[in-house]
Amino acid sequence: MELPNEVYERSPYKTDTPFADLQMGSDEYKHIREKFVSGFDGGSYFEIAAVTVMPLLLCAVNMMMVAYLKSISSWWKKIRGEDNSVVRPKDLSFLAHVFNIFFDVGTICVPFIFSVYYPASLYSIYIGITGLVVLLKILGGDLYTLPFTSEIKEYIVIKPKEGFKGKKPNEKRFSMMIRIFKTGVMIPTVICIFAVDFHDFPRRFVKTHTFGISLMDIGTGCLIFISGISANVIRNKGVPLASRLVKSIKAIPIIMAIALGGYFSRYFTNHPEVVTEYGVHWNFFWTLAIISIASACVSNPRSRSANSFGMYTIYQLFLYFGGTEYIFNAPRDNFFNKNREGILGCIGYICIYLLGIACGEFVIKKSEAAKESWKNPPCTQTLVNLLPVYILSCLGTFICLTYVQSYSRRSVNITYGVAVISFISLSMIVTYTVITMLKGYQYCYLMSIIEENQFVFFMISNLVMSLYNISFMTTFHSNAIAIPVLVVYITLTLLLTDLCTRIGIKLK
Repeated sequence: MELPNEVYERSPYKTDTPFADLQMGSDEYKHIREKFVSGFDGGSYFEIAAVTVMPLLLCAVNMMMVAYLKSISSWWKKIRGEDNSVVRPKDLSFLAHVFNIFFDVGTICVPFIFSVYYPASLYSIYIGITGLVVLLKILGGDLYTLPFTSEIKEYIVIKPKEGFKGKKPNEKRFSMMIRIFKTGVMIPTVICIFAVDFHDFPRRFVKTHTFGISLMDIGTGCLIFISGISANVIRNKGVPLASRLVKSIKAIPIIMAIALGGYFSRYFTNHPEVVTEYGVHWNFFWTLAIISIASACVSNPRSRSANSFGMYTIYQLFLYFGGTEYIFNAPRDNFFNKNREGILGCIGYICIYLLGIACGEFVIKKSEAAKESWKNPPCTQTLVNLLPVYILSCLGTFICLTYVQSYSRRSVNITYGVAVISFISLSMIVTYTVITMLKGYQYCYLMSIIEENQFVFFMISNLVMSLYNISFMTTFHSNAIAIPVLVVYITLTLLLTDLCTRIGIKLK
């Protein structure tokens, strides 16, 4: 095992100061860390696509494994719950909860961490997944079917018991696509925002400085896009504008408190910050607040979302005729200029969000027939609807790269937005191909924890990461230390999120 000082000696970020004399809160160490996570150009589209699909595919294979294990062992039924459970059972013992978290971390998070830190193993992991799926099909027999032939439904509907004073609460709908994808996006996001601080994290996966595409670049866009797909506006078109605005504004104080907390915590702990990411004072939570208000103004998702291409085109024209130069090189001499990446980037992210709403309309409720069977559109139809989205987004990415501009997460240009859609649609297609082999629905424990309390999960992950970063010099940890730390980090985050959910601490 390499010691931190040995990693420091071979690091391109070392200074004239010996490792033993570096101090955690010193300006010199802060400068090293800022150089460590900035100034990169990204990687290849195909490698990033392969890594992006990985966690979603692992979630699907996890569900297949659980289905088989429950079919051969009554113990697994006791640990995991009855067959075809739609949601995570609440009556499991504490040890069962802990075991399920460890099992899902081992089958989903650990392979993903290895695929990121050892990209050469990526394709070996894919071969292993393919072999495991074939083996499960052979061993499982009637549990599975051929892809695209399953009768499993896209939406599982729970009809709850009568509520207070005889009033029946709304049916609760669970979309397999949305549930898996939220998990498949959140897991790599929380892992990578911590993993990037370690020395051997591939620098081509770090957020790009100007142009290019990387694994961490697409994480933000994917979160915004999937929020659009699952937006309540798709299902609640008749809700008045005032009611939607009130509901959105209620969430703003919490988001603002977190945004301000993030800024002041970095300020008082002298934590390194890359101002070219969002700006001096801005961060991702401010962007979420702006999108929350903008989403409430969408009354007709079909027409408004279609017009987002026009809005994106106008924004791209601004970037083409001097906007990009302004974002990259303007002096930071006033509040707007200091935060120009975050403020102007909101325009691009709002467009991505609206395109997510449009995709949700097209994929989930494409035709009048699909509307009539809204509760239970089949998975196969969802796959058929996803194919044109993927083909058009790939074609759009090629055209934008050739005739418009290269990817730029920093300016959130149209090339970046269309590329995000192509990554998402590809991930969904590959994942659904595996899911349609299941004859019955199986929940994923890790997926349920994240979906039930997604905001708390993200907050806890940031808290755990910050505490570790202010305690240790992560920049000079070797893989022998970094990988176990990441496994413990994601496991602890899931355990604490599960505990918060069980005691009633939730944030929407």
